Amino acid sequence: MRVGYPEDSLAAFRLQQFSSDTLWQGLQLEIDAEYQDFNEVYQELGNAILRVQYFFPELNTPNIVCFNSGFNIAVYPHKEFIGLGLEWFLNPESRYVKMLPPNNFPLYKRQGMDKKYIAYDAVKGWLLNRMYNDYYFNKDLLHEMVFYGKVMLVLEQAFPQAKIEDLFKLEEERMRWAEDNMHGVWKHIVSKNQLFSTNAREINKYVMDGPFTNEFGSESAPRLGWIIGWQMLKDYADEHDNLTLKEIVEQKNEQDILKSFNPKSFNK
Repeated sequence: MRVGYPEDSLAAFRLQQFSSDTLWQGLQLEIDAEYQDFNEVYQELGNAILRVQYFFPELNTPNIVCFNSGFNIAVYPHKEFIGLGLEWFLNPESRYVKMLPPNNFPLYKRQGMDKKYIAYDAVKGWLLNRMYNDYYFNKDLLHEMVFYGKVMLVLEQAFPQAKIEDLFKLEEERMRWAEDNMHGVWKHIVSKNQLFSTNAREINKYVMDGPFTNEFGSESAPRLGWIIGWQMLKDYADEHDNLTLKEIVEQKNEQDILKSFNPKSFNK
């Protein structure tokens, strides 16, 4: 809310201003109407977390904390709780979502502000937070692909009935593009010597969110590094079916994981 620190003498005044804002009040009423009964979402989250804990029993059960962030933050993960800004999961057709400035909230972001994604995004954020602690970034593209692939592999186990495009928060045609073009994308990455690149700008093209991947045109899928990494881990798991999910996630030898990868096997 950015009203300042509690010890700031103006913080209470700013908080009162914030809470009495008519737009904020209207948004809160819409959130209250949409999430009158949170039990279904809570149960879906609880079941998903239990599935993760089956493989990773050392993980604490996080509390679920819901709030109206005024479109500042969708998921705030922590080892003790998962914070959810419910306004991010209303409906793309909500008048408050439609009022958002397109420069800060482009169409692809607004299209993702759907209730169906709330449990997936919550657990994904929690996994990113918990698994990041055992990981070190600022390495190369392969390293980040493997990390995000591990996150998605666990997320898939957390929601075994979910469509994979929903877990990736992609439209069906974007996921199909990734499936149809994975071999060509991989050849491009290898031929351009991008796989072991430590250039942040180069890496971000494949792992940062967006409507598509610039290098492959406006019809392409975004976050191709996540998708490739997920397929790498699936291939590795298939080749090492004697390993548990925890053992697969704890595998630090990325070259060993890479050896199992077959870009032609996408989602088979």
